[in-house]
Amino acid sequence: MTNWRKNLIKIMKERGTNPRAVSLAIGKSAKYISVILSRSTPTIELFAAVADHLDTDIATLYYGNTNDDLQNKLIKEFSELDENEKEFVLRMLGNSIKKHKEPEDEQPNE
Repeated sequence: MTNWRKNLIKIMKERGTNPRAVSLAIGKSAKYISVILSRSTPTIELFAAVADHLDTDIATLYYGNTNDDLQNKLIKEFSELDENEKEFVLRMLGNSIKKHKEPEDEQPNE
């Protein structure tokens, strides 16, 4: 079982709810959460709806409890972007990482 599935089960238990109740609360069939727990993967929109219903954030639902506020903020903000904005941010991030990994140009001796 993948970590997000374990996290979902744990959070539902902590909130005193069950797969059927969460499924219905997010407007899906009664067995929806049971299906994603066993074999399917939800869309990011449905994953966000589950997190919202369980009064948690996507990062906690996916990664488990994390005390990294910056990571949580990044994931939250990224999840609210449309597809074009996400692609743009990923390109910018990739370019920035490449730039910082390249060795600095050698300075000529004076």
